[in-house]
Amino acid sequence: MRPSEQTEGSITIQYPEPLVAGELVTVRFMYEVASAGMAAGGRLRLALPNPGWAQPLVPQHYFWDCYQKGRDRRYTDYDKVNTTAAIISKSRKAAPFLTTWAGFREPFGYPKRWLKNYDRWWIEVTLEDDGLDGGDMIIVTYGDRQRKPLTARIQGFPDRKVCFVAFVDPTGTNEFQEAAGSPWMISVQSGEASRIDVIAPSVVRPSDNPQILVAYTDAVKVKPCRDPEVKSLEISGPDNEPRAVQVNDLVSSLRIDAPELAAQPEGCPIRIEVRDSQRGLAAVSNPTLARQSSPRLFWGDLHVQSQYHSWSEVDQVGISCGTPEEVYDFARDVTGLDFCAITDTNSICQDIWSTVRDIALKTNCDDRFVVFQGTELGDNVDGHRNVIFAGDRAEPGIATEDTPDKDTGLSAHRLQEIFHGRNDVLLIYHHTKMWNNWSRWDPTIEQVLEIYSAWGAGERPGTDKWEVLGEMTGGAQEAWAKGYRLGVVGGSDTHVGTPGRNIANCERDEMLIYPNGIPGVWAP
Repeated sequence: MRPSEQTEGSITIQYPEPLVAGELVTVRFMYEVASAGMAAGGRLRLALPNPGWAQPLVPQHYFWDCYQKGRDRRYTDYDKVNTTAAIISKSRKAAPFLTTWAGFREPFGYPKRWLKNYDRWWIEVTLEDDGLDGGDMIIVTYGDRQRKPLTARIQGFPDRKVCFVAFVDPTGTNEFQEAAGSPWMISVQSGEASRIDVIAPSVVRPSDNPQILVAYTDAVKVKPCRDPEVKSLEISGPDNEPRAVQVNDLVSSLRIDAPELAAQPEGCPIRIEVRDSQRGLAAVSNPTLARQSSPRLFWGDLHVQSQYHSWSEVDQVGISCGTPEEVYDFARDVTGLDFCAITDTNSICQDIWSTVRDIALKTNCDDRFVVFQGTELGDNVDGHRNVIFAGDRAEPGIATEDTPDKDTGLSAHRLQEIFHGRNDVLLIYHHTKMWNNWSRWDPTIEQVLEIYSAWGAGERPGTDKWEVLGEMTGGAQEAWAKGYRLGVVGGSDTHVGTPGRNIANCERDEMLIYPNGIPGVWAP
């Protein structure tokens, strides 16, 4: 035993392996009390990796018993419960009282320490009636299978580097120490292929040779842990018999010629159905319109975060996940987007900029999958901007010495000064209902605003589709009332590397509760 374990105790955590994104789960936290013991009123504080895991639901006592403590507490039998606690002691009579909440362990700090401090679900056990001796155990079960139906669930996205943490206040004096064994590092992987999506172009011309994208995903719409062996697929439109397409390959994403799309009368929408009879899977595409000369309609995402979002040099993690390559692969090969930009906060002001910039330039493929260099900058007074660069040259970084905002690097007004007049830069307003100030607008570079994202809708004041944060402005309506000519786009602001995915409450931040937004672009 290390000397410090005499007061901090140690944590052991049991869970099924592998941990698969989106699956129901049982996790047992087994805390052994240190040799110095634990006083009545002492607390054990445990945390899941992030709020993307299902909320811990602890037993609720009757409201009229709110002044009862310990073994005198009486609990309801109608509230949902998925998290319980038990005490193992030879001589003590301590009773566990459970509470739970979501939040940061510490405020944003420098250097940033996201692994232990970032937003997560917390479960706290307070000892009532008695304390515990050294060697006694506190066992907390997240996903207690005696409570039905089971609702404890793993986060709905893969992540290589997350952790459980455990802190203890053995004296009940609010002086927490980290338990031995914490942080307990884990990884979450995707599941087996269990569904397919079919993505077709929105507009085709009769002279086109259109293709559809067939993407296999797991239950939470991410790339499966391994490519399935696909033998053949059946393709059919509304007016033709199914035709077989031989594949005979290990593949999770493939593009297939679909001449049916260009053969329809102009203006008549058509959908393509794809069947994998081997697995009993089928899906129908989005509608496609055949048009002779109108612009085409493209879909993408100009607000995507990768692992370098708010990058921590200390922990070598950011507050998002997925390498830039993985994010672009997801956009192109899973959700079938036509364009994409990774906009990691402050990336252009850090050493990582050359990495994310060069990957964007390398991945760009004109006329098939357009990738823009991008970053998110600004401040929490005058607003955040997604900065999108249209050029094919490598955009240089920006130094941020003596800047007012250490988190995002540059103020919104400074951004306007730096990029004013450039015809290859677009500053897109983000957070139109918070951290924003409509007192200044640069029409040369600020032509659109993000009206919707995983944060919610930013059109007008109020909490309609904007329920989490209370720092309100008048949204887009306030800008338009000032006479600003601003168009609108959607975006995801995905923090889990999934541009184009549309699952609500499937992020690693408590406030990102809505499905992803998506912008459409009419272009030749």
